[in-house]
Amino acid sequence: MSNSLPFTISNRFRLQREIFTGQSLAPKGVYFDTKTRTLVFAKIILNSDSGKSEIGYHRLLYKYAKQIKNSNVLIPRPIGIYKTDVGPVYLSQYFPKAKSVLETNIKSKTNHYLRVLKFLARVSKKKVSDSKSVKLNFKPGYYIVSTLPYYLLRNLISYPNRAGAFAKAYLGLIKYLPTWASLDSDFACHGDVNVTNIMSLGSKTLLLDFSQCCNSHKYYDLSQALNSSWMQPGFQSLLSSRIAKIFSLNLFDLRLLNSFVVYNLLQRLSVRYPRFKQSKFYLDRLNKLSALL
Repeated sequence: MSNSLPFTISNRFRLQREIFTGQSLAPKGVYFDTKTRTLVFAKIILNSDSGKSEIGYHRLLYKYAKQIKNSNVLIPRPIGIYKTDVGPVYLSQYFPKAKSVLETNIKSKTNHYLRVLKFLARVSKKKVSDSKSVKLNFKPGYYIVSTLPYYLLRNLISYPNRAGAFAKAYLGLIKYLPTWASLDSDFACHGDVNVTNIMSLGSKTLLLDFSQCCNSHKYYDLSQALNSSWMQPGFQSLLSSRIAKIFSLNLFDLRLLNSFVVYNLLQRLSVRYPRFKQSKFYLDRLNKLSALL
């Protein structure tokens, strides 16, 4: 049986609408809970192992979000796993009044991004990796080093006319590899910080989608955040300057962050984008930032 919507969770839940946004390929939608009279978010678990990791990290982040005083970041409340006719489905709290940060101005977008990044930094200090009840994805620096040739090859195949730009980026990154391999990798990382997973809810910021969560180094989410802010002129430069100030990045830190921004660009370009404007932005950005390595 195919994994698709609509699917029957139980007589208790009724489908309201499907959701097509986000990077995840898993079918998802909004259901009405007739028992609690509230809306819930439902997502089919396509892979058992990755599903357990996603749910485990979601629960941990929700737990720590409740413990952090005066936090302006909200994590949806995990509800549980239900069996359906298409396999297990994970349910969590749904916020119907949440709005996309795409609808906000540059300053507001920047503030929402920074809230999430600061929240994850605070969670890291609580030693998420010490949890014995959940097996978390672990992406140390040496793992990232090992993936670099793969992304280079994918990019050369996808963009053969840009081979010079990719070779320049690869050669520029080589001198950073020993530092990458030795980085502490005990930071709580969301793994997919972008405008589809960050929403505005009144005076709060809502963080969604925990499928890519992992433990890694402190530059992991920072580099992703910078590369996901491409859609509006001025957004990226403001976010970059605020990140440098808030996280007290010195010149060496900034160069190291730039190396991971370039690496993340190689990751992104290894997946062909349907929108030429987006891939062109990343290609031009790769050429510009590689010169700074």
